[in-house]
Amino acid sequence: MKPKTTSRRSFFRKTAAASVSLALAPELLTREVEAVSPAGAPEPRWRNRQPGMHYRMLGRTGMMVSELVIGSFPYQTPDAYPLLDAMIERGINYIDTAQAYGKGAVEANIGAYLETRRLRDRVFLSTKLSGYFGYVENALAELKKSIPAAKLSDLQRKAEAMMAERGALKPGYHMNYFGGQEAQLPKAWLR
Repeated sequence: MKPKTTSRRSFFRKTAAASVSLALAPELLTREVEAVSPAGAPEPRWRNRQPGMHYRMLGRTGMMVSELVIGSFPYQTPDAYPLLDAMIERGINYIDTAQAYGKGAVEANIGAYLETRRLRDRVFLSTKLSGYFGYVENALAELKKSIPAAKLSDLQRKAEAMMAERGALKPGYHMNYFGGQEAQLPKAWLR
């Protein structure tokens, strides 16, 4: 097979285009990207906006969150404060945590960090319930207490119909993160 050849003119065009691209790359890579707001979205709400960090609107909330997020699982002790400081100084403004991280130690540590550094107004903070340590079950039990029995029965019937319609109880429908998880689906109808 004959090797493919490139004309001198084509070579110079490609080389010039590559040179211009490389010259512009630092500018393009560090330019702040403004998020496009969805139609009907509220005015953007900024926290800790820093040059060089990219931000996006979180749904239609108006919250402009950094594209990089602090996943707080490893930050159970004050030893993490300097690292958290560095991330926030660079414009990260979203911290994600959960009760299951360190059995609540991470949430407590992140709270103490934000309080001692007086940074609560500079970040968006989220948490989530997890199936670990009974958190979800306890929260659902409290929620179920507030729903009338007839409404609760109706919700359960609708959830069971949806699970059957979608084949959610068939083997292989769910990825199990821990043993026995698939057996929890029928009782999780209110989630």
